[in-house]
Amino acid sequence: MADGNYQINGGKPLRFPIDHSTFHRSKVKFQAIKVDPPGLNIRLAADGSKVVSRSLDKSQEQGFRKLQYDPIDGEIANIHLPMNFAVNDNFEYSGAEFKNSLTIAGAAAFEAGNSSIEAAKKAISDTTGSFVNFFRGQTGLTSTAANLSALRTGELFSAIGFSGVANTLSVIGKVALHPNIRNRFTGVSLRSFSFAFKFLPKSQRESDEIKKIVKFFRFHAYPHQIPPDTSFGVGYEYPSLFKIQLLSGAPEGSSYYNVGTPIKFSYLRSISTSYNPTTPVLHDDGAPTEVDLSLTFTEHKTLHRGDIIKEDDQSFYEAGGALKGSNINGQQTNTAVNSKPTPYKGPSGEGMSVENLP
Repeated sequence: MADGNYQINGGKPLRFPIDHSTFHRSKVKFQAIKVDPPGLNIRLAADGSKVVSRSLDKSQEQGFRKLQYDPIDGEIANIHLPMNFAVNDNFEYSGAEFKNSLTIAGAAAFEAGNSSIEAAKKAISDTTGSFVNFFRGQTGLTSTAANLSALRTGELFSAIGFSGVANTLSVIGKVALHPNIRNRFTGVSLRSFSFAFKFLPKSQRESDEIKKIVKFFRFHAYPHQIPPDTSFGVGYEYPSLFKIQLLSGAPEGSSYYNVGTPIKFSYLRSISTSYNPTTPVLHDDGAPTEVDLSLTFTEHKTLHRGDIIKEDDQSFYEAGGALKGSNINGQQTNTAVNSKPTPYKGPSGEGMSVENLP
């Protein structure tokens, strides 16, 4: 658990709406999370008030401290479920080009299952012969084929700094190389999530709660300055993470079920607050009658296939263990811990994670 330096509400969870909360069976729960970074624990044994520098304190844990995620006591905001919640999974691909003879022959050989060495030898031979034939008047090839072969050779010269050779051969020969583009997977994109809430307070109590909710998100979105309360800082401590859960009330009213796709711990990237967006009317105490709050979060890490398997399990939120059981190439060994994936437990509402009411 985190200390008071990371609390803004004095350990009391927030919620909206208040006055009609019994009629709202669904909510989004935002739990602020403090990240304790990994480090090195070395504590020396002490003899009274004197530290004995040559021996370690055996009563204290020594060695490397693992990364830890600590929920901050009471730093929770429960808000009504918005009208719409979109989940976008994006993946990164880029085009890979095969232009010169070596890459074309190599790619074709691997696709066909042929010997890549023999294909490379033939590609070198063809390229050299075609380049010579180009300047001999294309005696061994048709004009267009010779021009293309020479242009492929010109690309090799471009690779070592003579870029003008390929351009000249392309313009003179009136040919261009086929790029032979293939799609290449390069990674997984970080997912972002947006929430748009409209608050219509019905009492002064709800107006005060809205003010606290806005401050709650702004407080945890900003970082601590290092050192604090100085004119010039030297660094920042990372802001809080958020555990975000979309929850729906169970029929018996004593528990909540997860709704939709779960979200990894996320950073709050942007906050937009609009006061009285549709009317200039204020309450008697000067509080706005309408507040729009827009939040955009980004997950702290990308997903992989194993995360999809664990979506209905609490382990989905865990950071993961050490590399025990895996070699440097990521291949699993016989010493793996928890090597069996968690099976999918059924459709929505069946076997899903259950969360008690706060």
